[in-house]
Amino acid sequence: MTYEKLVEIYEQLSTNTFERCLYIEYILFCNFASENEFNNYFNIEEIKDAEFFKLVDFLHNHNCYNLLYRVLRDNRERIATNPDINTLKDIDFRSDIDKRMERFAF
Repeated sequence: MTYEKLVEIYEQLSTNTFERCLYIEYILFCNFASENEFNNYFNIEEIKDAEFFKLVDFLHNHNCYNLLYRVLRDNRERIATNPDINTLKDIDFRSDIDKRMERFAF
């Protein structure tokens, strides 16, 4: 595919910024992803965590933020760690933390 053809397709998209950004991210991903990374994107539920985080790293490093958001959103359970309240035990908290926490509706 030529640059001119890619531009032609781009121009046919709506003027919606998100659609155009996503299209460019598809091009970047299809062009720069290794065969392994490309296949992992479409088999994400079957890959190991190490492969998953390599894919996340690839998307971030190539500015594919919308694709990255999709991967993270759809795979929240993979990035959630086991919550441990004791990790907060040795932190010196800000004096205004309660006011800041109110903004999160706590």
